[in-house]
Amino acid sequence: MRAVAVAALALAAAACGHDDGDVAARRAPPPAATGPGRAPSAAPAAAEATPPAVATPARRTIAGIVVGETTAAQAVATLAGQGVTCTDASMMGMMARAHAAHGCPRPARLRAAPAAAAAMPAGHARYLSDPALQQARWACADVLVALLGDGRDGVRGRLLVVVAPGADAPVSLVAYQRTYRAGDAAVADAGATFAALAGRYGAAATARGDVPAVGAALPPFQPVERRWRFADLEVEATAVDLGRTGIAVSEELAVPAPAPHGS
Repeated sequence: MRAVAVAALALAAAACGHDDGDVAARRAPPPAATGPGRAPSAAPAAAEATPPAVATPARRTIAGIVVGETTAAQAVATLAGQGVTCTDASMMGMMARAHAAHGCPRPARLRAAPAAAAAMPAGHARYLSDPALQQARWACADVLVALLGDGRDGVRGRLLVVVAPGADAPVSLVAYQRTYRAGDAAVADAGATFAALAGRYGAAATARGDVPAVGAALPPFQPVERRWRFADLEVEATAVDLGRTGIAVSEELAVPAPAPHGS
């Protein structure tokens, strides 16, 4: 998400006074196509088991959202009905807010041609044609873990709903993320998260590292991970000490990416 935000600000600033060549030269690199919150990692320690054919709708449900079935518009409405407010976190949404925050005037050529006022400069359009930047995203802050519906309580985090290509398409990913300064709280949350997901999905298909006992510390910058794989669902839980940034605990449900052509 940070890479997307940087790119949005760079494009907004470029629109305020730089030509298309400047946009291409100054733009931030696009986020990795592997999805939000996912960083490259070393090969997991445990071998993958053969995944079940499909996950039941109950297993694909998080916070009332059925991944791969509920549309983005329905998801946002469902969350609103539970008292959760979501903000447009898409590339286009962040660009619009950056333009407004900087008070960018519309270029003279657009003011002189009202019909073209909504047109985007060619450099922007080329950059935003990357499918990874076309995702519709909603970020929902201060979400209680109890909303996930698996019996956990006492944790607040940020829920990210991602869908491509638009509000009427099924949600492709829901991620629940939280960051701690206190190691004991992070370790307790990670242990409860891994246990809750194991109770729901069974033994993890892949595992990396172990959650330490409360009172012990997670090794810095070494993610502890669990992954479950189904034909129509991938589940991932991670705990990692990011140093000064804090200790991050996250879980996500996602529609599997299409297999590469020819595989």
